[in-house]
Amino acid sequence: MVSDEIAYGSEEGQRLQVYSGVNRNHSRNAAPIVLLVHGGGFARGNLQAFASAATYFAGLGYIAVNMTYPLVPNASWPSGSESVAAAVDWIKANASELKGNPDQIFVLGQSAGASIVTEFLFRPGLVDGDSPTVAGAILASPIVMLDSEIATPGELAYYGEDTGTWRDKQTLGNIERTSIPVLIMVAEFDPDKFKFSAANLFRELVVEHGVDARLKQMRGHNHTSSVASMGTSDTQAAQEVLDFLATAGRN
Repeated sequence: MVSDEIAYGSEEGQRLQVYSGVNRNHSRNAAPIVLLVHGGGFARGNLQAFASAATYFAGLGYIAVNMTYPLVPNASWPSGSESVAAAVDWIKANASELKGNPDQIFVLGQSAGASIVTEFLFRPGLVDGDSPTVAGAILASPIVMLDSEIATPGELAYYGEDTGTWRDKQTLGNIERTSIPVLIMVAEFDPDKFKFSAANLFRELVVEHGVDARLKQMRGHNHTSSVASMGTSDTQAAQEVLDFLATAGRN
């Protein structure tokens, strides 16, 4: 079952849809919830982008919440992290009605969506008030290092053309919260900047913060295909994500 579009905040573009199915795998308890955050270079993307992944998780008995968020030119840093926080707050407030577990919310973001999830995850100070916590996060090809020489127009619009402020805006080197389990995924055929971001984020978490993070390379996949493969005969990404959900959910 798929809900109508629901506003989770007052900003234009703050919309979500809830996907639910028969709760076979979690029949004794409220179901875990997976929040999906699409990519699109901060300039593109809609609720259809992750519809197939949402259908896949709902078919396994999870509650899947598919969200979109304000895009440039109508959005700028750190509105993405604020939108993720607002969506998580909405889920927690409505978990009982959704028949979901508010203590078992996981966030999965890809590309620009993963980038704003990293801001929400590791930099709670960017959110006004108390930033909500989640049970875990999956970051598929995030950008955590900003480089003006290879920035896309969407990145320039989101982070601002004053590139002198970018070091303070990027996630790398500004991590505040490390208590939430994380799985970092990067594709074999990702552009180099995504590989560098994933590797350096993993290093900073493990070496500088002592976090037991996971880093997985999706062999044979390009920048968008790993998440898109969920629910298909290619089970590589799905198996990694499901294993993470199961093990992080026991923490």
